[in-house]
Amino acid sequence: MGGSKSTRLPGTATGIALWLSLVVPAVAPAIEPGARIECDTTGSKSGGYRKGVVIPFLAGDTFNGYSADSGYFARVRLDGWSAEGIFCKTDDLRAGAVSAQVIAPTKPTPSIAAARTPAAPLDRQAAADDTVSADRPILDCPIKQAPARNGDAPDPELLERVFRCEYGEKPAPAGFDGAVTVDVASMQVGRSRKWIYAGGSGGGDLGGGNADTVVWPVRTTFTQTVHYRYSTAISADAVRIFNYFVDDFGEWRHGSAESIKMPETRTVQK
Repeated sequence: MGGSKSTRLPGTATGIALWLSLVVPAVAPAIEPGARIECDTTGSKSGGYRKGVVIPFLAGDTFNGYSADSGYFARVRLDGWSAEGIFCKTDDLRAGAVSAQVIAPTKPTPSIAAARTPAAPLDRQAAADDTVSADRPILDCPIKQAPARNGDAPDPELLERVFRCEYGEKPAPAGFDGAVTVDVASMQVGRSRKWIYAGGSGGGDLGGGNADTVVWPVRTTFTQTVHYRYSTAISADAVRIFNYFVDDFGEWRHGSAESIKMPETRTVQK
């Protein structure tokens, strides 16, 4: 008889795994900033590849419902394109002129650990459970804030700690690498202003304020470092203006931001 046949998967673990592989998108390990890559901007896998470099994620980056640490996508700066970069699905990436180094936060086997790290570097000590620490203590995020009111002048020391948390400072998961440190070189608080609402035209403030919300622009120079087991990815001396305000819960947070200078990225092998 004519007509299409339906495929019936066996009710076994193998059948379930096969079904999941068909309906759940694969998530690859993250790629280190600084890796040269080619991104298929058309998704066709035929002639749409453009050369570029992986750059660090910005605070709040998400794509198709996936967070920045999911491995689903990377932020890349394509040669000759905007310095802010674009999102590129990991599935649409391939190694460029210099092979992209794929970093999976995994525990090395004892033989590999013994061969590559006979003695842990002084600034990168691995704990007994193989957790790779950063080169300084990690801030306990989110920080506790005393209640503030709309219109209060910001405390730069407090904003620095708020910023470090918002921009991703975190320890490595137990037994893994990938700790992130954010070091602020300077914070310059500008003149306050009222909230800008731009509707759908773009360019306005973000974060749930209203016409009476007081906004404080803060020019921030900072470096973000990711501490892997065998390398360190550094994004140095980025300059951005973050617009801070007091939210409905009496806590300082930043909404929209403007890039003044992109970071200088490099990877240091251990």
